[in-house]
Amino acid sequence: MRGRVANLLHIAGPVIAGLCGDFRHARLNQTRRGPVYLRCQLASVDPAFARYPRLPVLRCPGYQPAEPSEGI
Repeated sequence: MRGRVANLLHIAGPVIAGLCGDFRHARLNQTRRGPVYLRCQLASVDPAFARYPRLPVLRCPGYQPAEPSEGI
């Protein structure tokens, strides 16, 4: 499931997640029941960032695009 969601975000990331669709610090978290959430890793070191931001994220002061090999 995680791979399918990552592929969907790779294809439609900007539509679904805004900047988080190709954000270096975004990680997918999947619950045992199935829902998948994007988690901002910057929230672990800076409380100014939401751990689970509302999507789509259109502006983010910490935005850094992911390297092509990183992906979400």
